[in-house]
Amino acid sequence: MDINKNIKNINSNITNTVKSYLPLQIQYLFGVFGLGLFFMLLYRVINFAVHSFMTFSDVNIILLLRSLLMGIVFDTVTMGWIFLPFALLMAAAAVFNINKRWFYRPLHLLLCAVCAFAFFITCADIAYSIYFGTHINIIAVSWLQSPSYLKALFLRHPIYLLYLSGYLFSMVWFVWLMYCLYNATLLKTIPPYRQVNRRLNTAVSCLITAVFFFAATYARIPGKQPLNVSDAYISNNEYFNQLSVNPLFNIAKSMQEESLSNIPPITVVNGSTAKKVVEEQMFMRNDKTSSQISLPAASNIVIVFMEDVLADSVSSKDMPFLNSLMRNSVSFSEFYPDGENVYNGIYSTLFAMPNVLSENSMNTTIVPRMQGMASVVKNHRYSRIFSARREQKYANISRFLAYNDFNVIQMQKDLKLQQQIKTLSEQPFAFLACVLINAGKDKGKPSQNTDREIKQFINQAKQQTWFNNTLFVFTGTNGKDRIPLIFYMPKVLKKAVVDNVASQTDVMPTVLTMLDADYQNENILGLNILSSQRTFAVSSYAHSLVVRDKDWKYVWRDSGQESLYYKGSDKQGVNYIKANIQQAEKMKTYGFSMLQMTQYKINQYKLLRR
Repeated sequence: MDINKNIKNINSNITNTVKSYLPLQIQYLFGVFGLGLFFMLLYRVINFAVHSFMTFSDVNIILLLRSLLMGIVFDTVTMGWIFLPFALLMAAAAVFNINKRWFYRPLHLLLCAVCAFAFFITCADIAYSIYFGTHINIIAVSWLQSPSYLKALFLRHPIYLLYLSGYLFSMVWFVWLMYCLYNATLLKTIPPYRQVNRRLNTAVSCLITAVFFFAATYARIPGKQPLNVSDAYISNNEYFNQLSVNPLFNIAKSMQEESLSNIPPITVVNGSTAKKVVEEQMFMRNDKTSSQISLPAASNIVIVFMEDVLADSVSSKDMPFLNSLMRNSVSFSEFYPDGENVYNGIYSTLFAMPNVLSENSMNTTIVPRMQGMASVVKNHRYSRIFSARREQKYANISRFLAYNDFNVIQMQKDLKLQQQIKTLSEQPFAFLACVLINAGKDKGKPSQNTDREIKQFINQAKQQTWFNNTLFVFTGTNGKDRIPLIFYMPKVLKKAVVDNVASQTDVMPTVLTMLDADYQNENILGLNILSSQRTFAVSSYAHSLVVRDKDWKYVWRDSGQESLYYKGSDKQGVNYIKANIQQAEKMKTYGFSMLQMTQYKINQYKLLRR
C-alpha cells in the first residue's frame, strides 16, 4: 500500500511542459472563432440549398460566392460581439498565467452554450426566411417567445421538425469539435501540464487579439459608416442580398432601432388632436377625378425623378427640352418637396407617406409592408422597375423597394440609358418604371445636364412601341422650395396648369386614380390633387418643419424658433407670426398631426412584416 501511494505521489508531481509560440488560451479562442464562422457559413449554404430546392430558382454560383464572402463580413462582426468578453478573459488568463480548471471549464461550457444559441437562431432563420421572405427581427422574436405560438407553428408546419433535427445533429458535431479543441489547448494549461511562453510573445498576441475583437465589433465597409444591413446589397438579386446578412446581426440592429423608436421624437400635438386633424383632411378627400382625366387601360407609367431640380429651373434657358414638354402637359404650380434628400422624395412619392423630419424612412432593419404604388399595380399584373445610376446599397433603397413589390431593380454607377430603355422594352406586361436621374456631377449646371438626359431618354422612348401608351411623370426629388411635377402623355393629356397646393405624397393617389377610376386607399396620407384640395403642404427637414399654402409659409425649428411668412416675405426676413398667431398655430398643428399619424401608421405596418 505504501509503495502504491508513493508511486501516485510521484506521478502527481510529474509536469508536462507545453511550449507554443501563441498562448494556448489565444489558440483556443481563435479555434472557437473559426468554428463559429464555419458553422455560420454551413447554415448559409444550407439556406441556399433549401431555397433552390423549393423555388427551383436563383442557382447562380457567382452570386452565391459573392454572397458567402459578404456573409463572412457580417459573421465576423456578429461573432466579434459574442466573443469580445471571452477574448478579454482569455487574454488576461494568458498574461497572468492562470492554470485553474475551475476557471476554464465554466468559460468553455458557457461559450458552447452561447454559440449553440447563436446557431439555433441562425438555423431557425432558414425556416423563417423561407416562409416570410425576410430575416428574423426583434418583432419576430417577441412572437417566438410564446410557447403556444411555437406549438401551433410546429403543428401547422411539421417540416420545421426537420430543421430542428438538422440543428441537433450539427450541435452534436459542434460539441465534439469543441471537446477536442478544449483538450488540445486549455486542458494543457492545467497541471500536470505547464504552459511555457515568452512574455513578449504573450503580451503582443494578447494585445493583437483584443484589438482584433474590438475592431470586429466596429467593422465597416471601406469609406462607409459602420456596417449596416444595406451593405449586404451588392447585386440585383434580392435573395442573394438577403443571404449575406447574419440573422443575429439583423436582430441586434432591429433591437437598436426599436429602442430608439420607443422615445417619441414628436410630441408637439396632442394625440387626439392629431388624429382629428388628419381624419378631417382625409374625410374631405375625393378620390374620383372630377375633371375626368383618365388613362387608357394597361397604360405604362414612367416616373422620372430629377435630383436637385427646382420648379424655377424648368425654364427655356436652363431646361429648354423639359420646358417644351411642359407646354404640352398637365403641370402643377404649387407642388412642394417632402424633404431635402433624394431618398425622401422617392419614398413619399411611391408610398404616399411623409418622411419624419427628413429621416430616411427606407433605411430601417425592419422593413414595413407598405401599400405603395408598386403593390397596387402588381394586382393588375404590372412589372415594377426601379433604375438609378447609384450603387446598389445606396440609402437602403433597393432593399426597401424589393420588400415592397418592385421586381426589377437596376442600381449601378455605370448604368447606361440604353440598358434602361431595353429593360422597359423587354417587359411582357404593362409596367411601372421609376428612373432616378443624377446628373449633378457632370460638367455644366445640374439642371442643364438633367435636361439633356431627359431629352435623350424621351427621344429613345419615342422609338419604342410602348411610348404612346405611357404616362411620363417628371418630378423633382428634393429641395427647399417648389419643385416641378409634370404629367406628359401627348396622345391623351391636354395642356393644363393645376394650382392646388400639393405635396409629393399626393403623386401616388393622383396617378393611380387616373389609371383606375375606382381606386381608393384609406391607409395613405396622400390626396388626388386633380379633384381634392389639400389644406397645407408639409415639408420636413433635419431641423425644421415647413407648412405652406398659396399665401403663407410657416417654419418651425427644433431650436424652438417659429416664423410665419407671407408670399415671399421670408426673402426680406419679415416675420408675421406675432400678428397672425392663429394662422401659425393652425399650420403648426396640421404639420405635426401629419407626422405623428405617420409614425403611428408605420409602426402598424412593421407589425405586418413580423
